[in-house]
Amino acid sequence: MIIPLNQFETLIDDKILKRGVAYYENGAVVDFEEISTGEYEAIILGSEEYRVQFKVSDNTIVEHFCDCPYDFGPVCKHLVAAIFYLEQDRLMINHQTLSTQKTEKKTISVSKQVKNLLKQISHKELISFIEKQSKADKKFRNYFLSAFSYLHQGQSKDFYKKQIHNALQAAKGRNGYISWSETKYIHNTITPFLENAYREKF
Repeated sequence: MIIPLNQFETLIDDKILKRGVAYYENGAVVDFEEISTGEYEAIILGSEEYRVQFKVSDNTIVEHFCDCPYDFGPVCKHLVAAIFYLEQDRLMINHQTLSTQKTEKKTISVSKQVKNLLKQISHKELISFIEKQSKADKKFRNYFLSAFSYLHQGQSKDFYKKQIHNALQAAKGRNGYISWSETKYIHNTITPFLENAYREKF
């Protein structure tokens, strides 16, 4: 859905618009950053932490994505909250606390914090952290193995079957099935293994 910024309030469903406004006004936009010219990324805190990305061209949102499981329409409340954050000056939403938050977040955004830490952490510390996290968190371990699976050369078909099986098992909830919210994890974890297996020509 293409969204002209000067008309977005009239184009978005009223129910979603009101929820997005509430998220924005309650400070749910915990990080907001222009990652490149006209491309924005925001972290919205709801029942979980959701990542919103959108691209603006000629004062129009031409692309947008949110990793929440919302599937009842083209726009979710998290995107709406991010739009209000972007447009707060034009809309003259001048809550002092929000203005202060905006200034602070631009100087210490999450991505910048990560980059700064990676520059300071020693190789030994990073290895230790990854080893501990891999033991404590199955999803992290599977995603780590998947992200660097291109380094696994000449592995057997059973190796890939086991890795994919482990990823699926980690995604299962207490009820023994994979919920919609886990589909992104499954896709991101399994795809590199499948691509490598394909290159191995199994």
